[in-house]
Amino acid sequence: GSLTGGGMFVGTIVCGLVVLNCGGITCRGSLLRDISMYAISVYIVRGVLESGEVTRKDVLLFLEMYIIYVAVIFCSDMYHKKVTRQRIKAESQLRKSLVKEKRASRLLSDKSKDVFGSHAATEASP
Repeated sequence: GSLTGGGMFVGTIVCGLVVLNCGGITCRGSLLRDISMYAISVYIVRGVLESGEVTRKDVLLFLEMYIIYVAVIFCSDMYHKKVTRQRIKAESQLRKSLVKEKRASRLLSDKSKDVFGSHAATEASP
């Protein structure tokens, strides 16, 4: 009882406080994957505890779940490395080029104000 209660406390209260303090969830897919696996595991543990005995079938089920979970994490990590990082890198380069263009246009507009502003001032003074 205390093991599942402690796990539920960490999974709900602590996770919720971390999300609130960080201003949101940056990796929604990973969080949903982990929460789903935890919920499934708790549900199966509840069933095993209600039956009153742990059978070989239950042990194999938990081992299979663990292997599947590790495989999903490995695949999602590979996907992140190949797809998400490339997309983030491309977006970052695009953002940098937009910032450079914005700075250049701001610099040109400031220089044109200086040139036209001083030219207008010299014509108005005589």
